[in-house]
Amino acid sequence: MKVGILTFHAANNYGTCLQAYALQKSVEKLGAECEIIRLRGEKLSVPPAAPRSLSARVTDLVVKTGAKVVKSASQPAFERFRREHYHYSDWVEMDQLDALNRRYDLFLSGSDQVWNYNIAGNLDVYLQTFVTDARKKSSYAASFGLSKLPADLEQRYAQALGSFFYLGIREPEGARLAEELTGRRAQVVVDPTQLLDREDWERVMQPVGSDKPYIMVYQLGFSKTLLQCAKKLSRDTGLRLVFVPFPEGTPLKGRYYPTISPAQWVYLMWHARYVVTNSFHGTAFSIGFQKDFYTEISLNLSALGSRITNLLDRYHLQDRRIGEGQLAFDCPIDYRLVEPLYQEDRQASLEFLRSALEGEAI
Repeated sequence: MKVGILTFHAANNYGTCLQAYALQKSVEKLGAECEIIRLRGEKLSVPPAAPRSLSARVTDLVVKTGAKVVKSASQPAFERFRREHYHYSDWVEMDQLDALNRRYDLFLSGSDQVWNYNIAGNLDVYLQTFVTDARKKSSYAASFGLSKLPADLEQRYAQALGSFFYLGIREPEGARLAEELTGRRAQVVVDPTQLLDREDWERVMQPVGSDKPYIMVYQLGFSKTLLQCAKKLSRDTGLRLVFVPFPEGTPLKGRYYPTISPAQWVYLMWHARYVVTNSFHGTAFSIGFQKDFYTEISLNLSALGSRITNLLDRYHLQDRRIGEGQLAFDCPIDYRLVEPLYQEDRQASLEFLRSALEGEAI
């Protein structure tokens, strides 16, 4: 069997890059040949932001300028990772999509917000409107990135998703939306990065930095509260701070890794003593690697926030949320309580993926 994955794969973002790799690797471990489909002219949009104050907009401009410089400098590291780990299709022109029906036995949309009309510039591709055989249409951990669709788009989504043979959705809110649109069952599955076991990730990682214990700070947007938490944790434990990609906002003393590869990011996460983050994938990897972590849920990123909240609720880790009362830095997570739930979710999601590959009824 040959599988074609339709996902966001080219952004220089650790979560985006690693989820694409993880889904490809998981499909291959189940015995199928797999390619990430490269679309020429594929465009991603930036969703509209909520109105903010002048000072906040000025801060955003400074941060975005710095982030743009860092992303440009990190481009070679991401390109190297993709060359070494992705199995790509040939480039596909947008007017040649029909030919893919003869090339692949199954199409998988996901993961990531591939069904978010604010982001996916070529939405119909991820809705698989070009696929002629419904039994070839499936999704894995696809996300709408929102809990409700505009009325004028509901029919478009309902018609496209109603013909999917398997609907694997990343968030419970998204699964409910898919079921309302199609009248069919949608299964909530884990992020692809959670499908791989720790040994899989250990084989991917590349060493970076020294062997001294550290606190990894992985920040997707400026947060004074997050940086205050990291600083206090460093002061209380005596451990140094390691920033990836860089500490947006007020500089703090520590080690900076602005241009590391995804494989080196996994290494830093694997070897961290603590993790402080406001990222879904930072949180997911922390749980998967059994780290003591603290995560902040941004009110400006509602879709991202709900994903993190779902993780914390599922594994009874609500006390690791920054801003929810006094954090207990001297209270390690008892992963003996978390691991059974984590493995239960992982196995159920692998079984869903296996069923999709084998074409079994679910």
